[in-house]
Amino acid sequence: MAGEKGWQGWTLASQCGLNNGTPGTGHLHKAVGLASGDITATSCLAAGLLEYGGESGRNVTVAWFGETKFTANAGVGAGVPLSVVTSGYLRAALSGDYVVGRNLEVAVASGAVGRGMFNFVNGYIYYPNS
Repeated sequence: MAGEKGWQGWTLASQCGLNNGTPGTGHLHKAVGLASGDITATSCLAAGLLEYGGESGRNVTVAWFGETKFTANAGVGAGVPLSVVTSGYLRAALSGDYVVGRNLEVAVASGAVGRGMFNFVNGYIYYPNS
């Protein structure tokens, strides 16, 4: 997997420990809620993807725009639109999902870390073939 090219981020106060940096199973590269300061399960509440974690009450950094890494909850094909699901994982968007990015890898396996292009501020509702 190629390295990250560039992203825009911001910091927010963690409401719980977001300090598990284990790729695929830890907090790193999963969606964090803006208001909750915790891993989120929905795209529309997500501030971005966790880049730098921290202990509860400390600032953490999330990438809200640009090319960065994400953790897939199921296999994702090349160029597929992505939405946030349970435990901050991302998956291929289904009809009616709020899309926050697109997979840039050829394929990403379930539980693996992939690379994508994201915009958490200006997401859209996905309606395939419309």
